[in-house]
Amino acid sequence: MTVSSALRNCNSYFQIVERYSALLRKMSFVHSEVIKDFATDIESCIGKIESLMLEVESSDNKTQAIFELRRLIFKLEDIIDHKVIQRYNQFIDGGAATVVVPSNVSNVSSASVPQSSGFKQPKEVWDSISSYLQNHLNVHTYNVWVKPIEYHSCDNKKIKIVVQNQFYKNWLEEHCSKLIKKHLNDINVDYEIAFVTE
Repeated sequence: MTVSSALRNCNSYFQIVERYSALLRKMSFVHSEVIKDFATDIESCIGKIESLMLEVESSDNKTQAIFELRRLIFKLEDIIDHKVIQRYNQFIDGGAATVVVPSNVSNVSSASVPQSSGFKQPKEVWDSISSYLQNHLNVHTYNVWVKPIEYHSCDNKKIKIVVQNQFYKNWLEEHCSKLIKKHLNDINVDYEIAFVTE
């Protein structure tokens, strides 16, 4: 592969990542009642995209992997922009604006978020965070990005979570940091989470 084609692949890949992140942000503002009719297609598409993203770094044929990622992004865009958002607008036009709200972090029931710190061990804190993320991420997103990682150690109130590579670390920091900080504040513990590579 020539240098120029390698650079084109790199740029194409980062454009795909940006578009994918934008789609997830857009979808996060639509109530689950709207998404549920399309949930199977969305979860299948997201699962394939995220699995391919993990593979693309080690792929011998990056051009083919990026081509497949583009195809999957187009499919996800079609579902979200032409189906989910259209249905969302129908909800709004039908006077259901009070029902269609972002399924955000603050709408969690008191049963799922401890109101005081009962956690004394760092491992318990991480387990609580993992459960919280499971409730706030798409099932495929959680299974691909959060479920496989484990508590490693704790040093001076900094809980270390080991991940497999820098791309993985960057993704978690970009997509999960705000949720993690919110939960740490909710359970009133003086810890921070640090994702580290092996």
